[in-house]
Amino acid sequence: MKIKTLFNIKGKVQGVGYRYFAYRIAKEFGITGYAKNIWDGSVEVVAEGDKDKIELLNKHLKQGPSMSRVTECIRKDYPFKSEFDTFIVY
Repeated sequence: MKIKTLFNIKGKVQGVGYRYFAYRIAKEFGITGYAKNIWDGSVEVVAEGDKDKIELLNKHLKQGPSMSRVTECIRKDYPFKSEFDTFIVY
């Protein structure tokens, strides 16, 4: 089963390579979508793919790259819509 998931990751997640970390993991798992910085200092990740791969991505996003410090990872699932062809960093 495929799903679309919106993640909002809070903490020390900007200026530490977090979006590119998310990009590498998404590409490895065949997930499409994007990662972008948000004005409030958080990072937004939208991911579409197999539910089990999204679960693995979720675990990685909660940990983040070594220089980050994730304090919260809010997740909301949506029906799969096949909106993306690849994973992009904004």
